[in-house]
Amino acid sequence: MNHQTNPATWDDKPIDVSNEVNFIWSVATLLHAVAFKDADHRDVILPMTVLRRLECALAPTKEKVVKYAKEHPNAPEAILKNRAGMEFFNKSPWTLESLLSVKNQVQDLKDYINGFSSNVTEIFRCLKFEQQIDEMEKKNVLFGVIKKFTEIDLSPTVVDSVKMGYVFEDLMRKFYETAEAGKQ
Repeated sequence: MNHQTNPATWDDKPIDVSNEVNFIWSVATLLHAVAFKDADHRDVILPMTVLRRLECALAPTKEKVVKYAKEHPNAPEAILKNRAGMEFFNKSPWTLESLLSVKNQVQDLKDYINGFSSNVTEIFRCLKFEQQIDEMEKKNVLFGVIKKFTEIDLSPTVVDSVKMGYVFEDLMRKFYETAEAGKQ
């Protein structure tokens, strides 16, 4: 019996995430410049990466969901998820890009995050991201961090799920290495 692997189903080329990881990691430089401890970088970078990924994934159906939610303020989450075509949604009119043009980015960013479905808002709550938003504002880097994340496309058509997993894995490795270096 011949056990040859079909070349079309087996791809052993490494997945290169260096561009995405280096770009995202550059936010750590911005944070470090304003006295964020290295150990705290992950508390900003991971939630912002998640936020940008979710935003990019929802972009094709964003307007439709926002419009429906406005017209039906008591619509059940299941309907909004269906409208989004995902297991999550965001009914806030905000995007990271639109937040760059407002004066109260702190409250509007929090409103944006709270516009997600409950399964996503729970993630941000567990990450204590609202506290990091306040801290970024206090240290005057919130605008810069938001702006930086608007410059990377993490949509599933550009960065598929497997590649996104590697991006998160590499970021976690960098956080671990930075934490270990800080202990010495």
